Amino acid sequence: MSKPTENTKKTSASAENNRYFNEYANGIGYLNSIREFGADGKPERYAAQVSVIQGPADNVHYEYHDLIISSETVLGVVLEHRDAIEAEEANVLIRFNMANPRAKAFIYKQGERAGELGLR
Repeated sequence: MSKPTENTKKTSASAENNRYFNEYANGIGYLNSIREFGADGKPERYAAQVSVIQGPADNVHYEYHDLIISSETVLGVVLEHRDAIEAEEANVLIRFNMANPRAKAFIYKQGERAGELGLR
């Protein structure tokens, strides 16, 4: 068996040291809904729709985000409150961290804004 060359060693080392840059945001908001999603042959994943609270305390507004739940611990806690959230029996306030937020374009299909472009 041959020994790896110096060039091979450098390639392997650089592959192990890949660095990534992410955008992070944190905030507080209300959980609106929880949904499962996934592709065939892949494990189910969960996302929560959050009404993020923004602005001055005496005049807040809300921005809506679908956050993918990536932590098993967080998923367990969120699922404990799923019935209350879906039945709208309680307001569940959360503190969250999100990475790499992205907007997804869509067209409103009904209501006052039917036919207009929106972002999720």
